[in-house]
Amino acid sequence: IEESIFLTRFAKHIDLIIRSTIKASQILQDELAGYIESGQITVHLGATVSEIIHDEHKVTGVKINANEEKIIDLSGVFVFIGLVPNVQFLQSAQVKLDGKGFLIADENNQTNLPGVFVAGDVRSGAIRQIATACGDGVKSALAIRDYLNSKN
Repeated sequence: IEESIFLTRFAKHIDLIIRSTIKASQILQDELAGYIESGQITVHLGATVSEIIHDEHKVTGVKINANEEKIIDLSGVFVFIGLVPNVQFLQSAQVKLDGKGFLIADENNQTNLPGVFVAGDVRSGAIRQIATACGDGVKSALAIRDYLNSKN
């Protein structure tokens, strides 16, 4: 919701496609209602994108499936996949997670398992912005270097 509202600064209209229901805070839902009322945002609930339609040079639409298949004409696509971290591959490793499923790490981005470091949006407490994810990557890389040097 927050990203869609932000994009209204640059686009005349936003089609927001949501796989299930709106799970945003009430404050964001109230703010979204104003954009819906003004016609700047249209929300498509219970829908998934099955195809991005394009010609040789640009995006021209998306095909969505909700109760029925429908094509939405548009000129750009911004993908936001949600707030559930993709860390299932670590379940058997017993890496500690916070209550929302994000990886817990110390000040050097090391998890509870020696030699396992984390960077970016899957880290608990991350701001979830590209600049901080890049910074996390650098911080983790330096910590990994120090970790490996300490093993020699």
